[in-house]
Amino acid sequence: MASINWMLIQGHYLNSKLSTDIFQKNHRLKFYYLFGWGVPLLLVIIWIISMETYHSTPCWRKYSELSLIWIIAAPMFTALLANVLFLVNIVRILLRKVRLTCNVVEAKQFR
Repeated sequence: MASINWMLIQGHYLNSKLSTDIFQKNHRLKFYYLFGWGVPLLLVIIWIISMETYHSTPCWRKYSELSLIWIIAAPMFTALLANVLFLVNIVRILLRKVRLTCNVVEAKQFR
């Protein structure tokens, strides 16, 4: 969970640097730390409590087959989808900047 959230934060940070706040030095580091560590911790705690309540076997056998896995899987898939959208936007911004600074042949080579 945490690694996927940090990947999302990095995508958001790069996207915001390229699109809006190029010269802004005040980064939202507290928000990034809270989102990167707090949200996964909260979701994992909710998942653990749900597993203990609704699936109380000694070693949580076959937990991936339960619908409770979506407590963790849905936010991860959402973060990965958002990261893909950030990536597409970042590539679009970079291609636009290349097109403005290079001629048509060089821009096609970069693409």
